[in-house]
Parts: sequence; structure tokens; C-alpha cells
Amino acid sequence: MRRINLAVILLVSLLTISPLNADDVCREKDSHGNVQFIDCAAAGKGAKPVEIKDANVVSPAEFIVDEPATPKAANNSGQGNSKGNSAGNKRTQLEQANRELEEAKQVREGDRQKTKSGSRLNESYHQRVRQAEEKVKSLQ
Repeated sequence: MRRINLAVILLVSLLTISPLNADDVCREKDSHGNVQFIDCAAAGKGAKPVEIKDANVVSPAEFIVDEPATPKAANNSGQGNSKGNSAGNKRTQLEQANRELEEAKQVREGDRQKTKSGSRLNESYHQRVRQAEEKVKSLQ
């Protein structure tokens, strides 16, 4: 009885310690041209060995959602309040529009919606970024 217990423990420990290898995988086409990935020992003569890289596996607990960005305070130093279209005023407006574009690109709370495979940015985020890009484009 002790030998059986020892053998079972040894077998279980070997299976859990040794990594699963996919070294012997071959790519083969069948008579209809369909590609199959099979064990090289069972593959035919025309099969080619395939190198399989390690897969990145992320558990749901490790899924990181972007932190919401805190909006930066706008720089209202009073510059560019004149109504003239001077080059300095236009440049200041363009710089402000570029800062607003960078702020618009920041992911905020509520900018993501859940999907089956994770999350994606919603339409309000894309609309905010488009408006900021159009403002920059109009000032260039």
C-alpha cells in the first residue's frame, strides 16, 4: 500500500512540476488544402515543424482598467484677450487648443464600456477627441 501511495505521489508531482511542451507540433495540409496542426509523430511526410511561442495569459484579476484622468486647470493668464488677429494671439490659441486636445485624449471615468473580451472606448470619448482635433485643425 505504501508503494502505491509513493508511486501516485511521485507521478502527480512529476506531472505538475514538468512544463507542458508543444515542441512536437507540425503544420500539414490535407487533400482539400485545409491546414491542420498535429503531433509530429502522427504527421505525414509533407508536414513542417512549427515553433510555438509562449502564450501571454492574463487572468481577470490582473486585467487593468485605465485610471481616470484628472482634468488639468486651463491656463487663463489673460494673454491673447485682444480681438486682433496677430500672429502671437493665433499661436497662443493654437497652443491652448493643442493642450485641450491632449486633455481630451485622456481616458476619464465613464469613457469605457464593457465588452465580452474586456472593454473599449465609447462614442462620447471619440466625439470629444474629434471636436478637439477639429479645433486644432481650424487654428492651423
